[in-house]
Amino acid sequence: AFTEKHEGTPSPDVIVWTDVQSPGKPEIMSLTCKSGNTLFLRWMRPEVFYRTVDVYAVHYRARQAGAEMEWEQQMVETVNNTINHMMYINNLTTNTAYEVRIQAATQSLVGDKKVHEG
Repeated sequence: AFTEKHEGTPSPDVIVWTDVQSPGKPEIMSLTCKSGNTLFLRWMRPEVFYRTVDVYAVHYRARQAGAEMEWEQQMVETVNNTINHMMYINNLTTNTAYEVRIQAATQSLVGDKKVHEG
């Protein structure tokens, strides 16, 4: 039905959320050798993130001259949206240089729960 101003009755309100975006880059605060085959890694949550950071992917690989080594990966789930995170990377080869990267990810709020990696 329309009024004199040609306005119909409005529909009920519908509230929807848009999905999250990928978080920013975490910052590595410390990477130290704890033994001949173990590294200790400490990092900070990204400054830019949307809702929460749900998981971190820690990538590492041995550096060898003239060879491109495959990246290994360990997943670290967050607890209570903490700012500081740490872990040990074990079972490494002694007397070897390693590259380490960290990638933050946030789980989608809609659909198939896709993970948005930073």
